[in-house]
Amino acid sequence: LCSIVKPSIGVVTYIGTQHIALFGSQEKLQNAKGELFASLPESGHAILNADSAPCKVISQNLVCSTTSVGTASPCDILAQDIEEAGDGIRFSAEGQNYNVPLHGTHNTTNVLLAISVAALFDVQVSDIAKSLQSFQPPHNTFSMRKENGVTLLDDTHNASPESFRAAIAWAKSQPASNKI
Repeated sequence: LCSIVKPSIGVVTYIGTQHIALFGSQEKLQNAKGELFASLPESGHAILNADSAPCKVISQNLVCSTTSVGTASPCDILAQDIEEAGDGIRFSAEGQNYNVPLHGTHNTTNVLLAISVAALFDVQVSDIAKSLQSFQPPHNTFSMRKENGVTLLDDTHNASPESFRAAIAWAKSQPASNKI
């Protein structure tokens, strides 16, 4: 696909086990995702999640520039003061505060990746922060809704063990006394 599309920007959000059934092993999955970065021209740009060790591996020896984002050092753009609020996540990065109506602090790296892409297109950081305030997650992707007075977290689109563990960790952190 890369030889057809000829991308100039590549983003790898995470390399876990989400597609392991299709690829057969973690190594094959990592190699397949690495094809995107390997296809980028010298004038291109790779953006990766530095919290995912396999993402760091596939970003080695690239001919293009890279931006790494994460919640732990070392990385180019580091999220700090990360917190889950009743209306979503909050954090700061490079002196800018972000309030995103998306639940689960594990989603912070996804937001950082989007911020990095927007910055490549010279979108002002303040405009990025403002736009993120009205973000709505896709249906069935860590989205919340109320039914009959019960708050439901719908993450049925994500089936990987990592996504499931993140949903359980989020539910565990919530103040409700009765959780199912």
